[in-house]
Amino acid sequence: FLIALQENIQRKQMDIIEEARAFYAFSNQYGYGSVSELAGLISKSPVYVSERIKLLKLPERTLEMVSKKELSPSHAEELTGLNTKDANELATMAVDKGLTRDQLRKATQFVGAGYAPEQAVRSVIQYPTLPSPTGGQRFDPIKAAREQIQVALSYCMNVVSENILIMPEGEERGKWTALRS
Repeated sequence: FLIALQENIQRKQMDIIEEARAFYAFSNQYGYGSVSELAGLISKSPVYVSERIKLLKLPERTLEMVSKKELSPSHAEELTGLNTKDANELATMAVDKGLTRDQLRKATQFVGAGYAPEQAVRSVIQYPTLPSPTGGQRFDPIKAAREQIQVALSYCMNVVSENILIMPEGEERGKWTALRS
């Protein structure tokens, strides 16, 4: 088994998911040893081996996308902490919209904070400077709307090259006009 595994890895005859399943079988099913022992035997890093095995936690539909090379392994790694439905939705949207790994990572953080996958992807694409939710922070629609409005206004202010003056009403208008003169 070990010799066949080494040969297939060297020849790159296995796709990433087959490789992950072989690594899992070697280290867990056949009891050949730990991930670090396997990594040493096949001349790969322990992180490489453990990340491949971690991919097996993904739903089957997402694994198929990785096997067909529609979704990269690095993109797939970002989805491993999500439930089946959210992982499949985000994987599909990542492929359809051509998300970068960083965009997908940010979208998964938004989903983890309570956003719907579609809303998370839309936020990441439309408002790239919108900060990611921090640990334990839950989705607050009012706060999210406020942040998106601030980002949109900031963008508009950068685009507009003229000064925008807001004229106060009533008594304040006279004081403001006198200051401008």
